[in-house]
Amino acid sequence: MWSPPCATACRRIRPEAASYTCGDVGCPPLSARPAVFLDRDGTLVRDLAWGAEPGELELLPGVLPALRALRAAGYALVVVSNQAGVARGLFDLAEARRSGAHLAAILAAAGASLDGYYFSPYHEREGRMPAFSRASEARKPGAGMLRAAAADLALDLGRSWLIGDHLSDLAAGLAAGGRAILVDIGQLAWPTAEVIPALLRDPRTLVARNLPHAASLILASLLPSPSRFGEGVGRGWGRGRPRPPTPDPRPPRPAPGPPRARRALPLAERAMAGAGGGRRAAAGGRRTPIILRGPSMRRRSA
Repeated sequence: MWSPPCATACRRIRPEAASYTCGDVGCPPLSARPAVFLDRDGTLVRDLAWGAEPGELELLPGVLPALRALRAAGYALVVVSNQAGVARGLFDLAEARRSGAHLAAILAAAGASLDGYYFSPYHEREGRMPAFSRASEARKPGAGMLRAAAADLALDLGRSWLIGDHLSDLAAGLAAGGRAILVDIGQLAWPTAEVIPALLRDPRTLVARNLPHAASLILASLLPSPSRFGEGVGRGWGRGRPRPPTPDPRPPRPAPGPPRARRALPLAERAMAGAGGGRRAAAGGRRTPIILRGPSMRRRSA
């Protein structure tokens, strides 16, 4: 968790606040961090079709090292999950909060602490609970949960990513002003290229096999691209600019000597010598406050 840069502890003010004043010591405003927003079911944990029991949560393979790598790169980790089972009456808000707290505890114990956990209990068409049976910007593809997290945790949405397994996840990430990665868990079955959704044609979206692959794509985006003649960072080749010639790392070949007389070999010896020549074939734990946001999102998304 971020700590104030001054000597005073600033205990009276939330450390995630975007700016503050620290008693006798002036503190600079907290600079916004980028975040990786994470869908829950089908991305972090196995999708169990509305299951919200804490004991049923099962992390998908490779999730923990991927989250550790993203956190080490400076990204805040925030879960943003549609939990329409509340609107359908399958479980209540308390159960949804317990499930989120259980997941946060599992990740924190493994060194992949979350900075926030946000869920939306709304569904405008299939809800049975009157309080949650309505449209809400807090439900993806709306960006309400992402904007609420950005305000609570001082996040830079323009440098943030969202990883999820539905097109609504992509739409939420782009609506918030960031980039998005779709995790392909077998749902990409469009028959022709003409019917691929426009979201996947957007240059701000990528497709990954799973969460570890998505994390590797995000981390690769942090690497500087080759610059022209070594000047500047981040300008790739292209746009009609020629690539400078690459020097040959191999040592120069020696100058050929005078021709030597070739000794005639018997046919069998020449055949054995040729069998070995030619081109060879190519060989193949720290405590972090977790924000569980539910129906209070209505104030932001009304």
